[in-house]
Amino acid sequence: MKFITDATLLIAIYDERELGDPEILEKILSMGYELIIPTAVGKEVRKYQDHGLDISQFKISIPFKKEWFPLQTSYYQLGEGEIEVIAYGLYMKNIDVDYLCLLDEKKARNIATNLGLKIVSTLGIMNKLFLAGLLTKEEYKLCLKKLKTSKFRVPSKAIRERLDAFSTDD
Repeated sequence: MKFITDATLLIAIYDERELGDPEILEKILSMGYELIIPTAVGKEVRKYQDHGLDISQFKISIPFKKEWFPLQTSYYQLGEGEIEVIAYGLYMKNIDVDYLCLLDEKKARNIATNLGLKIVSTLGIMNKLFLAGLLTKEEYKLCLKKLKTSKFRVPSKAIRERLDAFSTDD
């Protein structure tokens, strides 16, 4: 399955102020995902190369095709990386390739959903890792707590709900 990611996941994984755990990316890849990093996302995350992120090992997306330019004008409120994730998702959908678009920004998620794209969030990926047994309960809770105390771009309510679900299990 193709996994087209926005910068938020990579930043969360490699930024010490957020998750700071590059092994999470290895766990994601072990689930059979082929990571695709759109060009704009690659530019945005290059500053994390000092933290061990080597984007040269992943497929960098093809440049925009002419039919993708309308996305930029129609959805001008989105960042370039989000536009490219959505554009690449539309491309994958049109050629009938199994894919997931990782988007955390609410506007981008709404637009992608309205376009019929399959989306997942960083929290959704963490949940998939937990359900697959690639994160223990304690590791998953630690990830959620780190994201909650960081400047991560996910509503703390969503994180709190997941943490609260564990408190009823304990």
